[in-house]
Amino acid sequence: ALDPETVSDTIGVLLKYQDDIARIEQGESRRILNEVKAELSAAE
Repeated sequence: ALDPETVSDTIGVLLKYQDDIARIEQGESRRILNEVKAELSAAE
């Protein structure tokens, strides 16, 4: 059954998961960008 506590707990888990995904994606994007910059600098 859906009660306010269950709904709140579920939403909290989903939002936390989305925050974790965002942090990972941001870090991965930064790593890729740094790798590309390094390769471009080496090619000059």
